[in-house]
Amino acid sequence: MKKKIYMAGCGGMLGEAFHIIFSNDYELKCTDIDVNDTWLEKLDFRNFEDYLKDVDDFKPDYLFHIGAYTDLEYCLKYVDLKWSPQMLSKL
Repeated sequence: MKKKIYMAGCGGMLGEAFHIIFSNDYELKCTDIDVNDTWLEKLDFRNFEDYLKDVDDFKPDYLFHIGAYTDLEYCLKYVDLKWSPQMLSKL
């Protein structure tokens, strides 16, 4: 039986590399806010309740949370996104 890996926020280059490396040896669940490939499922991990339910339902052995805003211009334009109330309430 394959071990399970849940990867949140993995629609970018790092997530794609993880998917390529781990997909043969592990059962994967890969989520991102931007579904840009067939191996991804839609999930916005800023909605903590949906994120928690999805992880609990999958029951992974390992959890990689690798999502990040990496577009500098976007980050400068939407500075308040880093202080998302949904995520701050869980800290």
